[in-house]
Amino acid sequence: MKLIRTFLPIAILFLGISSHVFSQKIEISKRTEFIGNKYYYIHTVKPGETIYELAKAYSVDIRQIYSANPESVKGIQGGVILKILKVNNPDEITFINHYVDKGETLYKIATNYHVKVDDLTKFNAGLTDKINPGQLIKIPLSDKPKPEPKPAKQSLHIVQKGESLFAIAKLYNITVDELKKLNPGLTDNLQLGQQIKVPYTELVQKPITPAKDTIPVVECGKTGILPSYTVALMIPFYLERADIIDTANTDNSVSTYQSLLFIQFYEGIRQALDSLDRAGLSLKIYTYDVTEDAQSTEAILKKPEFASVNLIIGPLFSKSFQLVANWAKQHAVPIINPFTNQYDLIKDNPFAFKLNTSFQSETKQMIDFVETTYPDCNLIIVHNDKEKELADSLKKYADAEVARKNSKLHVFKVDYSKEWMAGVTKNLSDANVNVIITLIDGEAFVSSYLRNLNELAYQHKIVLFAEKTWEDYSSLDVEYLMNLNTHIYSNSFINYQDSITQTFVLNFRNTYKTDPNFYAFQGYDIMLYFGHALKNFGKNFPACLSKYHPVLLETNFNFKKNLDGGYENLSGTIYRYENYRAINALLNPKREINLVEKKKP
Repeated sequence: MKLIRTFLPIAILFLGISSHVFSQKIEISKRTEFIGNKYYYIHTVKPGETIYELAKAYSVDIRQIYSANPESVKGIQGGVILKILKVNNPDEITFINHYVDKGETLYKIATNYHVKVDDLTKFNAGLTDKINPGQLIKIPLSDKPKPEPKPAKQSLHIVQKGESLFAIAKLYNITVDELKKLNPGLTDNLQLGQQIKVPYTELVQKPITPAKDTIPVVECGKTGILPSYTVALMIPFYLERADIIDTANTDNSVSTYQSLLFIQFYEGIRQALDSLDRAGLSLKIYTYDVTEDAQSTEAILKKPEFASVNLIIGPLFSKSFQLVANWAKQHAVPIINPFTNQYDLIKDNPFAFKLNTSFQSETKQMIDFVETTYPDCNLIIVHNDKEKELADSLKKYADAEVARKNSKLHVFKVDYSKEWMAGVTKNLSDANVNVIITLIDGEAFVSSYLRNLNELAYQHKIVLFAEKTWEDYSSLDVEYLMNLNTHIYSNSFINYQDSITQTFVLNFRNTYKTDPNFYAFQGYDIMLYFGHALKNFGKNFPACLSKYHPVLLETNFNFKKNLDGGYENLSGTIYRYENYRAINALLNPKREINLVEKKKP
């Protein structure tokens, strides 16, 4: 395996970290902007301000700040501008998408949807009277019903061996773009027997003969196989700042230096490349230092070697990722986003992969687990104002599942900011298990909350679902977590008792003289998964992933192709605390829950 690597000449040595963070009063920004369909505060960070303090001041979840500002995950400094969601805003607007039909005018569209032309121009930047067929216009929903569109008469076309999109479109006297509009998410990778919506014509009554201008149909393991593949790794190394690293200064942690933030992600990938090499996969690897700088990213895309790329991992920041993802879409190259859960990054791009599960997928897996493990339990969802939307979504899904399955689950929702612990207590069952899903975080709250729940566990059987962020709180009592049978949903789980994991840790330690962190495991799993996908199925591997279930270290990938975009991972894990260890609850569910016994003095 030929590797073309960008090396980072860094020795990592640190013994500890000493830091002092002083709280300061956060001044709420007076500047707001309408972005997407929501209002955001535009906050300029002052020296010393932290994400935690900002989240508290603006009454939002820390995750909402990270989601709107992915670059803030690595830390913030004075002068950085952040978007912070303006919660409980009565002016929040919902939109629907309208694609302009031939002959439509802006006035006609506004009239049909009972809105003003000014409303359309307000919420569609750059929109003028000159509109073109197929152009997307966001329509703000009004109280008046929109006219029901007349359904177009359609039929189904069954893909024959060797047919191409161009040939099918030509057969029905439409363009490829019109065919894709009828079939959101349709790509050039057609499958034999695939059903495609087409305009109704008399042609459907006649035998259809494949056209001569054809492309090969994907046959997993047979088509698209190449003797060698090219992979682009786009990782933020900040090489221009590497020379400021001072390994003699033991007061600074690794996170002090941007150049070291994702070094273990790269090292995990290199461990996987060694495994792939031994498996006989021929890879050519190009490693690029890609940060938030759009200009340097564009320069990389113009490099001659980039034209031969078969797979792209990264970039890790949203602006650069979107730029490269557009290139990947145009050139039909799969691109992997390792860390974000933002759906927009895979929308309208059939070649983009999002590895983190969405809240909807998380909700489904949690409710399914609770129904299966504790079928007649009380399910109590606890939230504050800022988590209300998530809580409503969770309860709505749980209620729908209860109705659909005629389940014995009893579902309650508690607004802790209004009812406090009394709201939880009044919904507890004396006879059945009480599953309490708590969407609130914050170390001070959690410490007090756990103490109160632990007192209730002497009289009530309790299973607590906690936020993963709680694991970062050093003040939490581990005894409480175990007494409350605490479960956590996560995209990953590392079983350090597993022999495969132990082998990886030992090899990593021997190679890099340090223990692997989360990024190292993630880099290894991503490279191993997609590397073997290339080996087994070639460059057409996205169409074959339903046949592919490799054993990985910390992650399970179960990709679903979205109709209007790329691939989203639906698989996460649930683990619980027991005997001072984290146990995979999906594989080893604890069905029998007992009351906590008070210790004798």
